[in-house]
Amino acid sequence: MLSATSFASVAPSLIQLPAAEQCLVADQSCSQIQALVAGAQLKALDGAQNEHPLEWISEGLGQQREAGQPIRTLHLIAHGRPGAFRIGGTWIDQEVLKTHAA
Repeated sequence: MLSATSFASVAPSLIQLPAAEQCLVADQSCSQIQALVAGAQLKALDGAQNEHPLEWISEGLGQQREAGQPIRTLHLIAHGRPGAFRIGGTWIDQEVLKTHAA
């Protein structure tokens, strides 16, 4: 099951991680989330509107790995409901994750 974690509960551990090993994925279809991440100091993965979110996220992480800069921590900012989150118009839940596991 997917779950959300409050920022306060993970913030102390994030201080110890190099920024180069972290990456941000945010739902750019939401103006509130855009405003929230506008000043982010982490590199962000952006995807094409016509691609499935899991495809462009995987592609971006693969590119980082191939460049010798693998991402150890992925921060995801999106709206959701119990067991799922939404990027653009696509809901990601356990079944979608299983389908795109490769």
